[in-house]
Amino acid sequence: MLISLLGYRGFFYSIVLVLFHSMASSLPSVLLLGHSFIRRLRDDLRSHFDSRADDTFGLSDDAIVHFHGVGGLTVAKLRRDLRMVSSLSPHVVILEIGTNDLANLSPEVVGSEIEELVRLLLDTFSVRVIGVCEVIPRVGAPFFNSAASILNQYLGGVLEPIPNVF
Repeated sequence: MLISLLGYRGFFYSIVLVLFHSMASSLPSVLLLGHSFIRRLRDDLRSHFDSRADDTFGLSDDAIVHFHGVGGLTVAKLRRDLRMVSSLSPHVVILEIGTNDLANLSPEVVGSEIEELVRLLLDTFSVRVIGVCEVIPRVGAPFFNSAASILNQYLGGVLEPIPNVF
């Protein structure tokens, strides 16, 4: 199950509760990692555009939430620079990635690169839980939307068997 844009809060809450019970002394850390959407999301939430907007997703007592969004980020660029993951050692990583890759690569190649990134985060950086967000369709972009749909379906299939990846 890939995370839809509107499913962040419920996803966080479920995962943080599981992690919280397994950690006696410290709050789990969550890293939202990806392209410019993450940067804009952080900026919007911190601007308090709505009284319900909260850059901790209502989890300030249960988790430490970090944002790292870079404009134009691709899977390959992210793999080459995982300093943020290394420095924070997050328990949970939410990936918002793949959109920029679809301009130059097939959905299957992008999906394979995301799967490799997920395995790297689990095996090398000891991330406990990873959420991969769906690529969001665009208005008036039928070719992009077709590729995004294929990528989302592909990822749903290849990530499902990996434990603690959603």
